[in-house]
Amino acid sequence: MSKQLTPLIRDLTILKSNPIDPKTIVVSTLIGLLLNSLPWLPAASAQTVQLGVVKSRDNQGHWSGITERLHSIGVNYCIVDLTEVKKASDFDNTNLLFLPNVEFLHPKQFQALQEWIAQGGKVIVSGPTGLLS
Repeated sequence: MSKQLTPLIRDLTILKSNPIDPKTIVVSTLIGLLLNSLPWLPAASAQTVQLGVVKSRDNQGHWSGITERLHSIGVNYCIVDLTEVKKASDFDNTNLLFLPNVEFLHPKQFQALQEWIAQGGKVIVSGPTGLLS
């Protein structure tokens, strides 16, 4: 059995005994698969992934679920407070950024994100990210 399928099977087994929101399972499984494979990074770099999870007013209601899921699958991450993002260097302590349900980015935040991506940063988005920007 593929190593990439093992987390999915584990999650489905957990789901049978502890029903949770299917969106949570899909998002967390995708994050797990992405973090396990990281096809855009060389194998040596995959060991040094620094995940930043963006916290904003938009995802406040889901924040505890987001962090609980990341903890339950053993993902290490740092919190990036969107209210403090003004320039690309505000993302310097990460090389992979997860934007869960971040519906609005101010123009300066969007510009900072674009510059950070141009410098090699990678992004995972879920939900209506940027919908209201």
